[in-house]
Amino acid sequence: MITPVTILVLGIMAPMGMLDADALSYERVTGFVTSFIGALFTIGTLSLPMWHAMHRLHHGMHDLKFHTGTAGKVACYAAAFLVSALSVIFIFMI
Repeated sequence: MITPVTILVLGIMAPMGMLDADALSYERVTGFVTSFIGALFTIGTLSLPMWHAMHRLHHGMHDLKFHTGTAGKVACYAAAFLVSALSVIFIFMI
């Protein structure tokens, strides 16, 4: 539910000038991301779509008769875990 809102705000409204220039200033965005709610929002925005995409990719390959077995499952979910772990690490490094 948060991904479409993020795409709307950052991908459509910001480039079209519908947002105030100060709304997305570096200081304000950094302040948001370093808050607890902002960190959870950023991690969720990165991690949840990645888990969904890798799950769909794994099952899509199975539907297309590409049976990769355990190696394919591990590769898909390891990629999702890597993005999740990196998002947590980078958020807490800020």
